[in-house]
Amino acid sequence: MPSKDDKILVVDDLKEVLTITADIVKSGGYTNIIAFSDSVKAKEYLLANEIDVLVTDIQMPVVGGAELIDIAFQQKVPRLIAVSGSICDGDSMHEALSNLGAAVISKPFKAEVLLNAIAG
Repeated sequence: MPSKDDKILVVDDLKEVLTITADIVKSGGYTNIIAFSDSVKAKEYLLANEIDVLVTDIQMPVVGGAELIDIAFQQKVPRLIAVSGSICDGDSMHEALSNLGAAVISKPFKAEVLLNAIAG
């Protein structure tokens, strides 16, 4: 069952989008938010720590969101949320992410859509 104390990892290479996304999560009453604009550091964090929710952009340099979701899936992270900013991500990518149990949200998104996905 989701809790406001859940550890939520938020990753987006665009710092402005990262800040907005983290602020939306905070507005939902969540207090344990870890945010990275560097996907390599996010991957290192994910490999070394347990989290409850992953919210990640799909298209990022070096380590993409799909790789982060795959790692989180293998670690049995309960809620995976992929944020897609491009139609170039394609249906096959969305299908693959969905097969891993990830909710796929398209940018721009409304706060309640993200918060509902986090709540499960």
